[in-house]
Amino acid sequence: MSCWVSVGSLQAALPYDVALGKKVTAYPELPQAVSRCFTDGADTRETSITAKAAGWISAPDDTMTSFVIDLDQPTSNIIGVTVNCFATTATQPVSLPAKEMTAYCSYDGKNWQLFGKLHPDTLLPTDYSNRVTEWAVSGNASADTQFVKVEIDWGKETQGAKLLTEVRVLTIPPTVKMRGTFFFIENKEKWPRERFAKELDWMNDVGMDSMILMRMVRDNLAFYPTKLDGYKVLTETDPFDYILDEASKRNMSIYLHLGDASDYWSKDDDTEYYDKLAQKIIAVADDAYARYAKYPALKGFYLIPEFWYPVSESVQRVWIDHYLKPVTKHLKSLDAKYQICSAPFVEPEPYFKSNDYEAFWHKIFEEVPFLDFIAVQDGIGANEYPNSDSKARTYSYMQEIFYRTQCACASTSRTLWCDLESFEKVYTPFPQHFSRFIDQMYSAAPIVGNKIMTFEWAYLSPSHSASSVLFYQNAQRYLAGTPLLDILSRDCPVSLSKSGSSRKFVKDNDLAKLTDGGQEEATSVTGVKLTNPTVLTVDLCRVHPDIEAFAVNFANESTCSAEWPESIEVEVSVDGKKYQSVGKFGAPYNEDVNISNTGYFRPENMCEARYVSFLIKPRQGKTAYPSELAVLGVGQMIRSRLCPYKLSHLPGDRFPDPNGKLTNGEHTIRGYAQVGWYDQKSTVSVELDLGAIGPVCDIEAYFLRKDKEPGDARVALPEKAEIQLSDEGTTWSSPVALVAPKISTDRTNHCYRTSFNRSGRYVRLTIYPSKDPETWLNINELRVYGK
Repeated sequence: MSCWVSVGSLQAALPYDVALGKKVTAYPELPQAVSRCFTDGADTRETSITAKAAGWISAPDDTMTSFVIDLDQPTSNIIGVTVNCFATTATQPVSLPAKEMTAYCSYDGKNWQLFGKLHPDTLLPTDYSNRVTEWAVSGNASADTQFVKVEIDWGKETQGAKLLTEVRVLTIPPTVKMRGTFFFIENKEKWPRERFAKELDWMNDVGMDSMILMRMVRDNLAFYPTKLDGYKVLTETDPFDYILDEASKRNMSIYLHLGDASDYWSKDDDTEYYDKLAQKIIAVADDAYARYAKYPALKGFYLIPEFWYPVSESVQRVWIDHYLKPVTKHLKSLDAKYQICSAPFVEPEPYFKSNDYEAFWHKIFEEVPFLDFIAVQDGIGANEYPNSDSKARTYSYMQEIFYRTQCACASTSRTLWCDLESFEKVYTPFPQHFSRFIDQMYSAAPIVGNKIMTFEWAYLSPSHSASSVLFYQNAQRYLAGTPLLDILSRDCPVSLSKSGSSRKFVKDNDLAKLTDGGQEEATSVTGVKLTNPTVLTVDLCRVHPDIEAFAVNFANESTCSAEWPESIEVEVSVDGKKYQSVGKFGAPYNEDVNISNTGYFRPENMCEARYVSFLIKPRQGKTAYPSELAVLGVGQMIRSRLCPYKLSHLPGDRFPDPNGKLTNGEHTIRGYAQVGWYDQKSTVSVELDLGAIGPVCDIEAYFLRKDKEPGDARVALPEKAEIQLSDEGTTWSSPVALVAPKISTDRTNHCYRTSFNRSGRYVRLTIYPSKDPETWLNINELRVYGK
């Protein structure tokens, strides 16, 4: 069995586009409604794209056109310009440029310096009837560039309209920070002051200075010692008092969520319900003001419902007249300095148009003058919601939403924040790797700046899980500009032996849960309950020279007297025979009853090892109940991120690939990320250009499998898949088979992998489809890792 790192380092992040939402002046002039589409982030690939494209629909006689982007302020570190052009062979032709594009930069919009010639992506298939070609140029502009101009020579032979879908000006990204988080009191209402203080310190460690503190009441439950009628009070101490006092000492900003009800999702346009909810919130607001107005940290209030969209006009009317107006007016009457906010969400595309969302918020801001800012949820973590359809909230889609919402905010003097989802998927309370969170920040930050919240701290606190420890450590490393850590032990085999005995590897399927990353809450806990000294050894499958740290999770259950062990010592070995101690874990981040205890240990020096042993000594008369063992080190970089490639066969209409789905970093099972062929029997090849000769260490190809459902065809895994490397793209190495994974009966990704210690620029993946009749072959990601 082999194992590989699951994600890349910081260097694999999305490009940072400083042209988002910026003004474009075109020659000949474009209609304003159309030109706004040119920098809205909607890098559309739909065939009916006229609503999201900018261009010269009635083609001018002059073959030369141009446009200028005003970046609003001098910008340094511009490293690239891309322009996406749409072409079709339909009855009304839309043409690609026949000649060339040229980019220029300027500090004043008058004196121009050549940036470079843009070249089309020639590796994508040429047999699409509808396609978008990305023209790109890389270089280095002067440090005081504010204007970027692109001149397009279409050529005299160009026929039909000239349509552009998006322009991007790419820079070396700044250190974008996550400013705040949501923090829920439920199940923490009896914590002591010291525990809240520790959590606030951890938030400060990763750059946070703001918090939306959830929630004072819910239904008939009160999470603070109120004397209001109708509530069951769950605590004699006041957690809000503790937090606001400690936050004031740290110069933090707290937005207090007064309360809500669990059934608001189903009430829609029930005016009586929202009238009562408003009265309830107003009563809690008066109580909160009397208790907490003395604290400098209290900066405002957060309101639920989450104002989702699309929603009917009648529901909007109820929200505005029976809830938002009376509640916000009353909150402002307490003290006008308090800011009032909410965190709305949007449905996946294409349920509505982004300009409709802009109009929706413009209307609310116009009618509700006391709502100061909103933090739009990006929905990226919800893309794996159980039983959801194939649509999703992509980065491009959310950039368009952020841009359109910012237009509504700017026109009504409001502020836009974003609320980035920090979980891997819905109902799994574990964070994604921090590299994906960087992608989320880079996607939103060109529009919202550092006004970034994350949902929610429960997933991110280092006291929560080994994955949370990794996120917390990487958040600090990101701020320090050092490479991110990965869990090197993910999916690696584990053996169990008694302390002092030989470390023989005894196969135990349940032990595999100790290295699954804790990503499936219902299945991640093992049945291994230790009452005697025990050694758990992880085989990393190859020697890692750069092991930096270790993390563990132990369940703490009163039912089995489980507690944090008396000691946990770590030993490492290169050959599995000679082991060397590198130190011991100290106290865990927390020792709360009935929740997991998480520990982190960093030795003085980095280790080199293939085998890592955790020598666990339970406390006298107690049980040690491990749920996760993690070995941490700097992961390999994903060299293939956003790299161009060509396909040997045109995919089916249901799962096309007009925009590089296989290297965009998304290996979701949802349809928007898949490339698929129906009833394909001949081999399919993917030839990938990494851009330069360099090391190739590991390769992953993600294929889908799904049993046949009524009215649908079966999605089958390939018979086999092979990899070849080349330096120049003509002479190829001997094929190496990718290792097939254990087949799951669920509709899941199946990752075919192999490991290399070679170099190359070009990678060819050859796929031999299933021989089963009437099946789909679906692939959604190809990853090449390097050092």
